[in-house]
Formats: sequence, C-alpha cells, structure tokens
Amino acid sequence: MNSAPRGKRLVLMTLMGIIVSASVTMGFYSSLTGKKAKDFVLEDQFSKEHSWEKFSGKPTVLLLGDREGSKFSDNWSKPLFTRYGNSIHMVAIADVSAVPFFLKGFIRGKFRDVYTNPVLMDWDGETVEYYDIQKNVTTFIAIDKQGVIRAHLSGKGTAEDLAKAYTAVQSILQ
Repeated sequence: MNSAPRGKRLVLMTLMGIIVSASVTMGFYSSLTGKKAKDFVLEDQFSKEHSWEKFSGKPTVLLLGDREGSKFSDNWSKPLFTRYGNSIHMVAIADVSAVPFFLKGFIRGKFRDVYTNPVLMDWDGETVEYYDIQKNVTTFIAIDKQGVIRAHLSGKGTAEDLAKAYTAVQSILQ
C-alpha cells in the first residue's frame, strides 16, 4: 500500500483536529452557530407576552440561565449594557421548566420582587433546550439582524467570557 495518501490523510486529520479545538477554545462556535434563532412566545414575570418577532431585525443578545446560572447574569448584562446600551436588544430568559405547576405563581412573584426588567420565563423548557443552555452558568447567545446565531458562550461572566462576548457583539453589529 502506498504510504503517501495515508500520510496526507494523517496531516489532514491533524489539521481538522486543530481547527475544531481552536473553535471550541474560542467558545464561539457550537452546533447552533449559523442556525436561525428560535421563534418563541414567552411571558415575563409580569405576565406580559414577548415573542421573538419583537426582537428580530436588530442585533440581539440572549442571556439564558437556570436557577444557579442566574447568579451570574449581572456579570454579563451590566458590562454589556454599559458598553452597548440600546444598540442591541438584551433579553433574559429563565429556565423554570423544573418548577412544579402549583408553584408557578410563587416563582413569578419571586422574580417580580428581584427583577424590575422583564425576564422571560420558559416554563416548558423548549426555548432553553433549543439554545443548549449549560447548567449552573449563564449562556450567552449573539444573534445578528437577520436572525442568525453568530455566537454561543457559557460561563460566569469573567473578564475572559466578556472579552469573547464583546467580540461576538461587534460581529453582530456590522
């Protein structure tokens, strides 16, 4: 058997591995990158409905989290708002799918007590599942004007996380 094609395959496979590793390390790319944003209609803690249609057409950042992940949402939202203000839509979505139906009113009230800005509440978990949120941290999704997901990050909102988020937001503002 000729060893030249095998050697080329090995080099090609090594290069592909490096590219995939670099993409994962950068944290921008996932199976969601390049997909369309999910259509949704979710209520906030004030029982007001919000649909994806309301946000489409403008660069949008989704910040999604479960109970533990919500502890880090301010680490993301405050610096992003300070830097970009109203040039992007920033949408908070809470994964409340594990809440028993008889506690929904109680949980909605707790959100009203803590958050003055709308937090969309995903009771059935379909939206947070689509966006592949990571447990115990905040998930950041950058969506461009055409409704295409350009970045998917998860973390505690560290300086490193924010540097990646700023780069992602710059890409959706163009």
